[in-house]
Amino acid sequence: MRFKKMTEADMAEYLQNLGALEEGIRYERNELMKQVESLEEAIERNTFRNSDGSSGLRTVISQDTRDKVFHILQKAYRSIEQEIEQATHELWELDKKEQKMRNVKKCLARLPFCQREILEELYVKGIDWQIFAEKHAQSRATVFRARKRALDNLLVIYNASYGSDKV
Repeated sequence: MRFKKMTEADMAEYLQNLGALEEGIRYERNELMKQVESLEEAIERNTFRNSDGSSGLRTVISQDTRDKVFHILQKAYRSIEQEIEQATHELWELDKKEQKMRNVKKCLARLPFCQREILEELYVKGIDWQIFAEKHAQSRATVFRARKRALDNLLVIYNASYGSDKV
């Protein structure tokens, strides 16, 4: 699956929101699964079948009433089909988000350890630059250059592997 190529600003923002994105995807997937389960229940309710497999309609029904029941059933099924179509679309979009997140993580894993560490600590964990520089006994300028180099390398890997101008 191809995604839109990312700029440095796009990638930096994406990395900063990676944790929230992961949590959001997990929540959305759970909500969609609840919705899918309720759709399955609605389909079962609208089949007019008893648990023993016999027809739920036991009385003699006039043709006019049968037509009304038929139209009600058709409308219910159309409504359920629309909900299923919407849930399918939402699951597709969610899968695209998950795939992009996995792709970014794969690209991060392909970076040398020191570059990956800089990006994970500065962006994903949100550690302040000054604290990172002191922790690693480096100047802010050195950290800035190392961060820029790491982000550029990540973009090269990501855009070469997954990026597309056509998305």
